Amino acid sequence: MIMSSLSAVFFSLVFALLSPQLGQTVQDTTLPIQAVAPAYPQIAAVAGASGTVVVEVQLNADGTIAELRTVKGVGALAAAGEDAARQWKFDGSSDKASRSVLLTFIFTIMPRDSPKHELLPIFLPPHRVEVRATQPELIDSVNRDPATSKQSSRSPKKRP
Repeated sequence: MIMSSLSAVFFSLVFALLSPQLGQTVQDTTLPIQAVAPAYPQIAAVAGASGTVVVEVQLNADGTIAELRTVKGVGALAAAGEDAARQWKFDGSSDKASRSVLLTFIFTIMPRDSPKHELLPIFLPPHRVEVRATQPELIDSVNRDPATSKQSSRSPKKRP
């Protein structure tokens, strides 16, 4: 319990220090107590799709997600962002009955030779996550039906 309080204080201090440098303003002091990075959709990685997804979540008084909607982003990336957003939990010590928070998920395709540690998700306080993946190498091969390939390897039967 003490560690989670200390980490929440640490993240809020880091964000407060970084915000003026990044040109951001602190609009919401709702701290996450559980943040989940989305999985990079395989179809998006194959297509080389990158982008930013912004999900607005409505919170209950206890910090759980009541509703959510995608504000920015489309397709598989937006769906992955929504799936991750549903798993976030926030500090429930607010006086407000309901709150709204914007979660930002940044999907980035990295070069194929990127080291494994550069492909780990990056959590940026308080509500941003960068997810990285490499574009899978496509294998160019002919896909053959085993049943037809056996017949073609045999010589055709002659009928009398």
